[in-house]
Amino acid sequence: MPLALQPRCVSGEKTMPLQNRVDPFGTIHAVPDRGMFTGNRGIIHDPETKTLKKKRWALPAWIICVRQFRDVRREPMGRNRKGGKAGWTELFFLDEVTALAAGHRPCFFCQRERARDFVGRFGDAFGIAEPRAPMVDKRLHKERLASGGGRQGLLLKTLPACRTAPWLRMVALFMPCVGARRCAGRLRDMAHPQISACSKAGRCRC
Repeated sequence: MPLALQPRCVSGEKTMPLQNRVDPFGTIHAVPDRGMFTGNRGIIHDPETKTLKKKRWALPAWIICVRQFRDVRREPMGRNRKGGKAGWTELFFLDEVTALAAGHRPCFFCQRERARDFVGRFGDAFGIAEPRAPMVDKRLHKERLASGGGRQGLLLKTLPACRTAPWLRMVALFMPCVGARRCAGRLRDMAHPQISACSKAGRCRC
């Protein structure tokens, strides 16, 4: 079935949503809402129970994927590998901004152009002539709250000024529910220095 169609676990007479929705802080929730993007952190689920394991990541490469790509069909939290084995765990994001804030990056399989652009900006931001995806993953992994990394704050004035830049869009997202002051504090906590640097490198395309 397409990734856009997300099944739920059935417990007795109640239908329970799968725990596969990621918030901007990288935490994975069980909510009925779907998102615009999917992605993964490796295999972190049990296909028999369709529940997450204790670990919240299996690989340092956390990626962002489009929900529909060619004729690929998957069963979320199912057995999507040959031999009936569990494949990578399908996670969902409200939008690309949320996925970036959670520490994910574009996928080289289904979003090759965006992935190349992201890695290229990483090279521009950090003075690396020939940047590679593993370099990005290694640095990002140190900055992720969900993977146990320490919080690395950023001053709001150092963030991109573009009106559609991820950080400013995130302010608009949180403003109604947490208020401007709390929003600013949350933004400093969740901001990844690397992604901010990559956002500022190169030209804005909004």
